[in-house]
Formats: sequence, structure tokens, C-alpha cells
Amino acid sequence: MGYDFACLTPKNYFCHLFTACIFIIMTPIKTIYILRSCSNLFPHLLDFYFLYSYIFEAIFAKIIAFCAVIFRKITLVIAIAFCAFLMPISAQSVDTEKEQNLQSPQDTQNLKNPQSPRASTARQKHFLILDYENDSNFDSMIDKYYTAGTSLAFVSKEYEADSAMARFLRVLSLRPVFAPILRESTAKSNAQNAPNALDTNQNLSAKNQPAQNSSADTATSRATLNAATPPNSSLPHSSFSITIAQEMYAPKDRFSAIPSPDDYPYSGYLYARFLAQHRYANALEQLSIELGLVGKSALGKQAQNLIHDLTNNARLAGWDTQLRNEFVANLYYGLSYSVPAIYEKSAHFVDLTPQLSLALGNARIHAQTSLALRFGYNLSKNAMPLTINTGFVRSVGHKYGFSIYGFVAAGARFVGRNMFVQGNTFAPHYVTPHNLALQRVMGEFAWGLGMEYKRFVINYSVVHRTREFATQDALHTYGSVMLGVGF
Repeated sequence: MGYDFACLTPKNYFCHLFTACIFIIMTPIKTIYILRSCSNLFPHLLDFYFLYSYIFEAIFAKIIAFCAVIFRKITLVIAIAFCAFLMPISAQSVDTEKEQNLQSPQDTQNLKNPQSPRASTARQKHFLILDYENDSNFDSMIDKYYTAGTSLAFVSKEYEADSAMARFLRVLSLRPVFAPILRESTAKSNAQNAPNALDTNQNLSAKNQPAQNSSADTATSRATLNAATPPNSSLPHSSFSITIAQEMYAPKDRFSAIPSPDDYPYSGYLYARFLAQHRYANALEQLSIELGLVGKSALGKQAQNLIHDLTNNARLAGWDTQLRNEFVANLYYGLSYSVPAIYEKSAHFVDLTPQLSLALGNARIHAQTSLALRFGYNLSKNAMPLTINTGFVRSVGHKYGFSIYGFVAAGARFVGRNMFVQGNTFAPHYVTPHNLALQRVMGEFAWGLGMEYKRFVINYSVVHRTREFATQDALHTYGSVMLGVGF
């Protein structure tokens, strides 16, 4: 007699599942009771059963832990997919709103006059960004090397090119060095956007005026667009950000009071960063200065002990061997270029960005070349998640409305100096010297998902990093969770 699966409703399904769980739990108890009753006849049978139960429980615990990690990742993917399901509804509402706005006389005037504030594409919102990075965000069993980082950043709105703030921020730029790239980027964008603006202006004129005047309107519109182009149209939209962050580093051997000289040294890094950003038509330029402290004054030990106490994990034993106090000053430069042929032809669904980043200071000296690919709906150019400790060029998106995307990025870094591997630059070592042999060439690979809706931003990223020193056991991986709100 077969089982009728047609009657297996969701209610019955959960009832059967609950009954099966009770049966699985009660079966070992009943078995132990029977074996205890028969222990006089079979003295070694009970010991063999307990050994079997111990092995089974150990394997079962590993399976449960693995399933928990997979469940967390699947839950995140399902949440993103659910938001993607709502994307057409959001897109339709956004398009309807745009059509209504374009029919207003004020917007018609803005299209005729590119100098109008409403015709500008500058981002008009400030953002507050919180980022938490930890190797346990990807694998809860990892706690070594770059083990945790936290940052809080204020990202300003974008200022128009002729504003006083924009003129001040442009002082912090290497535009003369990369002028050919930036000039070509702006020229191509203007050449592509001019016909679109002219066609839009012609369509609006045809709707609002009689047909016999269409030829005169076309000539007037063309003259207006050519004459009203502002002289500073090649200048960027500029913004700035201020970040307060803390990073923590630890060796692989976490429970030795004095770790091996061939292992990663303990260190904490507390710093503030000021960044000036310039967004051109297809390019993004960043220049930042980072000032901070390495050593006990960075409070890395206290911060990690607090995290481990809250998560009920054992404290690390070797923090007394961390690097000595040392002042840190580092400069960073980043340049990202969005390939316009791919971005425009894909209707803003794909953004391919070659990148270059440089670091110079007593903490880090390196150069990194990268290639990032983002794919999704309503993408902003050159907008990578604001992770803390990577060589990728990162930025907040400048487009409004709903946006969802995934990304992958790969980079090759050429390292000249890394204080967190080699030890203090100027201050003497505290207990043990950590003159590890640097890997002069290392790689970074990142992937993740992100979503923007109205004033909220959320991203989950994973960064894989190859060996940073010769005796490192394997590549290192950590996860990053970023939350942002605009105002």
C-alpha cells in the first residue's frame, strides 16, 4: 500500500516533520534503556554503543555547523533575490515619476538651460556609512591576520564645479597628471549626451507648440544648446568624506603568550582619514590622507576583547607583544575609469572599471592595478562598496531610485612596505622582532551584492587575499557588511 502524497499539505508536512524529530530524539533514549537492562548479559555492548554515539554526535555537530553557515548565506541571497523581484514595480514607478516631471514647464526650461541646478547630475545627499569587517563574517572558524575592522564615515554631497567648496577640493587633485584621460572622458560624454539633449528638447517643443513652428524651434534649440554650454563643463563634481576607523591584526597562533617571529604580529590601528573625490563624466579620482596611531594607544586589545566577550569566545593571549606606539601618516590616491561603450550600450546594466591605486607612508607603500565588473539594475558609474582595507577604488553611487547589483573585482598589488607584517617603521620592537619576508606581489579578489533604495544602502562583500609574507599558510578571507543612510 503506497502513501498518498496528495494529502501532504504544508500543515501535515510540518506535523510529520515534528513527529520524525521526536522519534529521532527518543530512539537513542529508548535504546540506552534497553541496553542498560541487558548490560549483565552483554557487558561490552553498552560501551560500544556509547563510543558509536560519541562519534555520531561529533559528526552531526560538524554537519549542523556547516549547514548553519550555508543557511546564513542562502538567506542573504534569497533576500536580495526577493528585492530583485520587486525591481520591476519600483522601476515602473520611477519611470512614471520621471515622465510626469518631464512634462512640467520648469523641467522644460532646465533642459534648455544646462546651467540650471535641476539639470545637474550632482548627488544632493550626504551619507553616513557604517562598515564592519571580520573574517568571521565569512567563516566563523577563522580569526587571524587581518581579523577585524570597523569604520564610520561621513560622505558629503557633490558640489557644483563653480562652488567655493569644489574649488577648494580641486586643489587636492592630480588632474594635471591624468588630464588626457579625464579630458577624453568628458569630451566623449558631452558628445554622446548632446544629441540626446537636443532630441529631448525637440520632442518637448513639438508637444508644446504648433507644428508649423517646429523648424524654427529646432534651430533655436540647437543654438541654445551650443551657446548655453557652461565654460566649466569639463570640471568634475567634487565631494569629500571624513572617516574614523580601527583595524586589528593577530597571528595564526592565537593562544601563545609570545607568538613565533615567523607569524603575523599583534597590532591595532586607530586612524582618521580625509578624502577628496572628483567625479568626471566617466572617471573617478580620489586623494586622501590618513593620520593615526599603531600600538597600545590604538586600543586594539580592548576592542577585540570586548568583541570576544560579547560573542562568548576565548580572548587572544599575545596582545602584550603588539607593536609599539607609533604615529602613522599615509597618503592614498585612486583613479577609476568606467568604460563608456559598455556602460551605455548595456543601458546602465553593466559597468566595467579599470582602476589604479597608490599608497605612500610609514604604514603602507604599494601600487595596485585592478579590474572591477558590476552588473545589475540602475547602476552608477565607478561605485564600489566602501570597504575598509582593500586596494580597490570605492565610492557611493550618485544615481537616485532603486538599484540592485552584484560585483566581482580582481587586483594585483606590488608591495614596498607593510608595517602590519614587518613591524614598526621607526619605533623599536616590543618583545619579538617580526621581520617577515614580504610577498612583493600579491593578489586581491572581491565579490559581493549590494542594494540601494531611496536613502538607504546595504552591501555584503567578501575579500580573498593571497599570501602577504613567505611563511603564511594560505590565502586569507574576510567578509564586510556595510550599511548607509542618506540625508
